[in-house]
Amino acid sequence: MAQRRDTEQRKREIAAAALRLAGTKGFHKLTTSMLAKEVGLSDGAIFRHFANKKEIIDATILRFEELLMQDFPPTDAHPLQRLRALFFQRVRVLCAYPELRAIAFNSQLSLIASEEGAKHVQSIVQQTKLFIRQCLLDAQQERMIGDDIPVEIFLSAFIGVIRGAALQATTLTHDDTSSIEQHIETLWSGLEQLLRRSK
Repeated sequence: MAQRRDTEQRKREIAAAALRLAGTKGFHKLTTSMLAKEVGLSDGAIFRHFANKKEIIDATILRFEELLMQDFPPTDAHPLQRLRALFFQRVRVLCAYPELRAIAFNSQLSLIASEEGAKHVQSIVQQTKLFIRQCLLDAQQERMIGDDIPVEIFLSAFIGVIRGAALQATTLTHDDTSSIEQHIETLWSGLEQLLRRSK
């Protein structure tokens, strides 16, 4: 008889499946029956691992954070190198996990999470924005980029290019790593030129 899977491992599998399904169908259409089928459990068995749907959503937020925030924050000394590292990491993960694209750029996850889960989502967003903003301020202070354009405009442009890069990557073959890397490098080069041209 096969050993029963470790509860924590099973919870991670359920959270990962919830993230995949939410990315394709949306969190509002996600049902426990759909989730149970995805992981090969009965409907009732899901609730041996989670007390309710809110707990599943909160576990999904932790999985979302685990994927999106891996290797965060970059620690390069040079502020533009830190931004480059973040740019590459975020676009790579959004290409590797298409379900994140559907969730990362809208507010649906925080709307259906528990109060604690919603705060956690906001914290993930805030940490990223503060990091990018500080890198841009450091780059301005070190005269790598101009200070005549407000940092908030650069911040919006940076986030917008990450979003655009992830969406454009849907047209690339996910098995073709070199195409994705070339796509990311091209976009970063353009963004870096734009930042430096402001000097």
